Amino acid sequence: MFVEQVDQREIQKRGGLYVKFPSSYIICSMLERYNCKSVLDVTYGEGRFYKTCRDNILFLIGSDPKKWSWVVKPDLFYQFNVFYLYMLLSKRKFDLPIRRLDIIVVDPPKWIINATYNKREMYNYLVGTPEAILTTSGKIAKELNTRYILIHYRNMVQIEEYTPIHVVKFKWFARYLYTESKNTSLYILYERK
Repeated sequence: MFVEQVDQREIQKRGGLYVKFPSSYIICSMLERYNCKSVLDVTYGEGRFYKTCRDNILFLIGSDPKKWSWVVKPDLFYQFNVFYLYMLLSKRKFDLPIRRLDIIVVDPPKWIINATYNKREMYNYLVGTPEAILTTSGKIAKELNTRYILIHYRNMVQIEEYTPIHVVKFKWFARYLYTESKNTSLYILYERK
């Protein structure tokens, strides 16, 4: 497994879109490195992950329980939570209009249940626990026979039939909080065994 350390400030020094969308740099770098051109993001939100590479993604599908104001518009959007999407796919009541998806992306909202997020309303809109969202995303990936899953979360998780192959330990900083011990998140790329 390849592990790298990335500091938000180093990304933002690049200027331009990277100042406002440093997580997009990480996502887009991983999509490019593993040649992922068709993406299903099951926790789409505003689509901020794709701001720096939207032109390089051939087909971007978003799914989320609520339609937010988009930073990046997907090619298709389904207003489904991850559980409903899995149920439809597993019962063969729904098909995606694409034969092959390269990757499923998941960034569950509200990692800390008692926290309230003031800047991004979508983080407070929670359907299910983060762990249940991650597990169900793995089931969707398996159902669709997707080669990769990319998870943004606070720690490593096990996804049935998938193995972590690339981890980015992302050190982030907020203007109002500078806590060295608490401000690391993981971007974990899993590949189907």
